Amino acid sequence: MGEERIGKARDRRFELMKLYANVDDWTENIVHASYQPDQAASLLTTGHSIPFEVPFATDDVKSRLESIAAGGRFLPGKELRERWLSGEKNREPRRSAFPILDAEQAMLKQRHADKTIVERIEIDKGISLDMAIIPAMNDHSKPFRIGVFEVTNEQFELFDPSHDSRVESRFGMQFGVRGFYVNAPELPVVRVSWDEAADFCHWLSKKTGRKFRLPTEEEWEYAGRAGTATPFYYGDLQSDFSKYANLADKTLSEYVCHPYFKDRRPMAASVFDDWIPKIESINDGGFLSEKPGRYCPNAWGLYDMHGNVAEWTASPSANGIERVVRGGSWHDRPCRASHDFRTSFLPWQRIFDVGFRVVCEAE
Repeated sequence: MGEERIGKARDRRFELMKLYANVDDWTENIVHASYQPDQAASLLTTGHSIPFEVPFATDDVKSRLESIAAGGRFLPGKELRERWLSGEKNREPRRSAFPILDAEQAMLKQRHADKTIVERIEIDKGISLDMAIIPAMNDHSKPFRIGVFEVTNEQFELFDPSHDSRVESRFGMQFGVRGFYVNAPELPVVRVSWDEAADFCHWLSKKTGRKFRLPTEEEWEYAGRAGTATPFYYGDLQSDFSKYANLADKTLSEYVCHPYFKDRRPMAASVFDDWIPKIESINDGGFLSEKPGRYCPNAWGLYDMHGNVAEWTASPSANGIERVVRGGSWHDRPCRASHDFRTSFLPWQRIFDVGFRVVCEAE
């Protein structure tokens, strides 16, 4: 009876989450460790849901089920949960080829790469891109320029006037004010697919006569580190990020607010409404995405390399189909926004907290 009542709705929910958010790690897909191989095999072949233990970000849920059916077992629940919360699965080893520099050395190296540290490239009347010079990574590469800021709605809409970064819905109520708008001209563009970001670069190249593209994953990390070896250019996972990054902090509790006022008027909320994981001991002053440039830059003058909005890169993921996203967003805690954390989405997906910045060749 229960399966008949909820099965179709559950399956449709999974289908939509995979289609629009690349989520295939929901708790109902996790086999309980107490299941015997024959039980798991039976449920797998009949397509039924299996009771869960804890959520865990899997690469391929079906392969994990098949592993159980073949006699394998999952890690104990506590260890699974710890790995999931820490983002261990998505850690990328620090690239040893990157030189380690203090801030003064990094800035000196940048000045040696080009006397013009930041070049302003006009896109349209009154609208331009600031591009910072980044020194060559090694003897076999060349300096390049990368956006000081993330691409904004105003800049992207010169390419696609119909684009809308849309609204983040409020929690707790199903009526009243629609939500929080993230489509202001000065805010970073989001809900833009990798394909659209790449098309923007092509359009920008034709318009300016310069060669623009998305940064590779290696370029993005090298520029973001600016010579540092720590998880963030300002410190480690436990550092106070309030001056440096717009990450998931205590202000996210204000998602639950009065439904009939446009400004945020907090309301008493249950754990079922105020559910976004956050660092409640820190207030970075930001709520959702903020105007680029609010927080302190790294030694090479780049803003929001951690947080605000996550950023597409040109690099494919391990499966060769998805594209890597770096940096984390206002919706992510530090463990999901460090230099060595990566995630990926399909090129056509438009993600609520993913935008991009551009790279161009140095002249």
